[in-house]
Amino acid sequence: MNKININILYFSILVFITILFRLYNLNYDDFWIDEIISFYISDPSITLNEFYYRHKTLENSPFLFNLILRIYFEIFGYETLTARYLPAILNCLSIFFLIYLYKKKLGGKSLFVLFILLTFNIYLIKYSQELRLYSWYLFIFIINIYYFYKIINLKKSLSNLNIYLFFLTSFLLILTHPFALIIIFSYSAFLIYKYLSKNIFEIH
Repeated sequence: MNKININILYFSILVFITILFRLYNLNYDDFWIDEIISFYISDPSITLNEFYYRHKTLENSPFLFNLILRIYFEIFGYETLTARYLPAILNCLSIFFLIYLYKKKLGGKSLFVLFILLTFNIYLIKYSQELRLYSWYLFIFIINIYYFYKIINLKKSLSNLNIYLFFLTSFLLILTHPFALIIIFSYSAFLIYKYLSKNIFEIH
């Protein structure tokens, strides 16, 4: 086998293991209290007013994930056995998209090392099997930072679509968890630093 075929084989094995680790024994444990809350709030049979009331009463985070979960239940059925498939799938997609981003935009050095670390990361595996917002938050953050990278590295005029998608995903982050404000602040601090550094360079 040549080097390309060997890389494809290794890549395929890691994809398989990533999916296997996140789906194996997915419903082995019962829901814990926070998962019960998410499941209860996201009941698609209740009205939106009741949904918002339950969320406001029981949750400390913004409503977006529970709304997405409600839509998921409307499509695939309001069942505990299928509930955890949503975060598991989002977790897998996050890893695959991050690998794509790293390879295409950041050079891809030590790609398989990064893939192995993500695949076998016990925290990512654990949160992929919880009916909570963490896998969705990771997924939308990776998309958000992808468009941020595209914006700050364009050589020519900025694409309106990239700007729009960056602000849209930033807004979705804020609607998912209040810690997103730290991310937005970090973006702002980086842009200010980059602008000032450019000005200083030009002055000298």
